[in-house]
Amino acid sequence: MKLRRAASLFLAGLLFLSGCTRPETQVQREEPITFDQQPAIVEELLHNGGDTVSANVQVHVPEAFFSGQGNAYDAKILGIADSDLLKKIFLGDREIIKTEGNASSNFNYYVAEKEFLHLETLTFGYHTAVGRAIYQAALYDRSKYDNKLDSVYTEFDNTGSLDFQPREEVLQEAFALAESLGAEPSADCQCYAIPHTQIAEKEQALLEQQETEDDGMPKVEPYGEWTEKEDCYFLRIPLLADGYPLTQFDHGGETDGSGVPGFFLELLYTRDGLVDASGVVLRDFQKTAENQDLLTAEEALETVREYYESLVTGEEDDSVYQHVTEIRDAYLEMVPQRKNGSLTDYTVAPAWRFEIWSRSELKEGMIAPEGIEVSEDWGFVGCLFVDARTGERIR
Repeated sequence: MKLRRAASLFLAGLLFLSGCTRPETQVQREEPITFDQQPAIVEELLHNGGDTVSANVQVHVPEAFFSGQGNAYDAKILGIADSDLLKKIFLGDREIIKTEGNASSNFNYYVAEKEFLHLETLTFGYHTAVGRAIYQAALYDRSKYDNKLDSVYTEFDNTGSLDFQPREEVLQEAFALAESLGAEPSADCQCYAIPHTQIAEKEQALLEQQETEDDGMPKVEPYGEWTEKEDCYFLRIPLLADGYPLTQFDHGGETDGSGVPGFFLELLYTRDGLVDASGVVLRDFQKTAENQDLLTAEEALETVREYYESLVTGEEDDSVYQHVTEIRDAYLEMVPQRKNGSLTDYTVAPAWRFEIWSRSELKEGMIAPEGIEVSEDWGFVGCLFVDARTGERIR
């Protein structure tokens, strides 16, 4: 058995313990500072009981935040409450031949046996048989997926065009669709040109993997012959809040289990047009605060330090492993939170997202148990969010 990642001190704490209780006060500066140049941060945050937490942080600030200030908003999520709009956009005037589900939380509208609009409180999806087949065969590589958004798609062409339609025209169509949903698409998107031959290769590898490995997921059935009809563009579009980037990462939910999803739009086009769509979209932004001073990444990192120090520390782990945790990147972005516990209403404000990586290694002088191979590979384990206005950790 190969130990790829042991549970880190971070992960245990993130799931089960509350963090620091910094008073929620708004940062105010006597003199404004700009964020266009923030240096990397390298320092040790915690060393205890054979475990270490260190910062080796590259700081990422989008141009919208260069002023060192940001706005806050109220917004609504697009979902089952907007069924009339979503039916009009994805199904048009076509006859709905079957419906199923609970109209308050989970519902499907069918216009063909395998073509339907799926609605939930927080999300939506438009699916066809060919769209689902392409997605399962080529766009969900279970052997690579590790919670990093771009890890699955790097082998695809993100610049070229396919014969049936230029890439620029597909982008125009996709952005128009996003705007019809009330979303604000970001130009910093990915548009992958995927020929059917590459889909066939990916499917074959997946079918062979299924023969030898059981990952607990439903088995994928062979599609049949892949042809030029299945050449496709796959787009993953980040979304904006009044020009500020929205996080694409899930967050929150530590205290009550009601986490908030990341926000994005995924679209799949073949020569027959749109064949698959899904997303989590915020819309109807109403500004509630303007030009608020924000913490720098280094200032927000103090909350991360306090968080780790608030966990149970000082006890030597009795396993043969030690856990090494590293904060590698900090991104300033807009992070929604539920408004008064609502599933549909949100407050949206700037926050720092710190990406957490971890690995396990043998403690000095220890020998791994028989049958255990220690892998010291780094693995991405999640994110920690800090409100950029108050320094409060977002749970």
